[in-house]
Amino acid sequence: MTPPADKPAGQSDADAVSAAVADVLARFERYAYIRGRRTSITAAQTTQRQEQHAFDELLRAVDRLRTLHQVPEAPQD
Repeated sequence: MTPPADKPAGQSDADAVSAAVADVLARFERYAYIRGRRTSITAAQTTQRQEQHAFDELLRAVDRLRTLHQVPEAPQD
């Protein structure tokens, strides 16, 4: 079985999943921080583009985690 492209060679599955979870959490925290700034008094400091970029990075991190952990995508409403 070939390791996923996002998993460095020599890295165990557990290590890869742990790293992917940490990546998702870090990107979620970043997105939440940016989103919070947009909805606060200091909203002028954050642009819609910054928020979208952080959200897109979060989605990519979640996709990498799903690939490593083989979790099906949640149904769309």
